[in-house]
Amino acid sequence: MAGGQSRLVIPLSNPTPSVTTTSPAVELTSTTPGVSGTGRVELFGISANQTASLVWLVKFDSPLVPGAVVHFQADVFSWDMGRVRCEDSPSLSFDVTLN
Repeated sequence: MAGGQSRLVIPLSNPTPSVTTTSPAVELTSTTPGVSGTGRVELFGISANQTASLVWLVKFDSPLVPGAVVHFQADVFSWDMGRVRCEDSPSLSFDVTLN
């Protein structure tokens, strides 16, 4: 909603039989003016064969109107490996249309 806020959820899964201890993180960015509340969210780890959700409260400034398209990109980071983007995890780019 324009001038409001929405919750954006990105799930991370660990399909392996062991706990991840790499402190997985996702950095959410937007190239759309008037969007705030993005940034990096970190987990301590993900249990074996489990999924954990990362949540952002994304805010839309009043210049955004219903029907506007907001572009997001999410990148996976491993914080115990120098806090760099995981090369084996592709960026996820997606658009959201405000209503």
